[in-house]
Amino acid sequence: MDISYLAIFLIVISGTVVFSLRQIILKFFIEPIQKQKEAIGEIADVLFCYCSLCVNFKQKYEPKDSENNEDRKIARKKLKQLRGLLISRTYFIPYYRFFSVLRLVAKKQNTIKS
Repeated sequence: MDISYLAIFLIVISGTVVFSLRQIILKFFIEPIQKQKEAIGEIADVLFCYCSLCVNFKQKYEPKDSENNEDRKIARKKLKQLRGLLISRTYFIPYYRFFSVLRLVAKKQNTIKS
């Protein structure tokens, strides 16, 4: 009977250790990478929504008081906020260089330059 209690104890302990290691990996490595990718997706969304303002060839001839000017200000403000969010989430990822070598994340220089 002592062996069966020992086996049950070892199974419970090993299950707890595996669960704890999984949670540590999730919280410290995977979630920050996912949050960074969410920020990149939000930037892509803003660029897609305001792409007509970013690639408007008639900009030179539009009056300064046009509606597009206000939309440009909004887009610029949103992009600045998202840039700060992306940079903060980039610095939050531990061992960034290692993940960059594995190509799980973008290079830090490219992220900061954006």
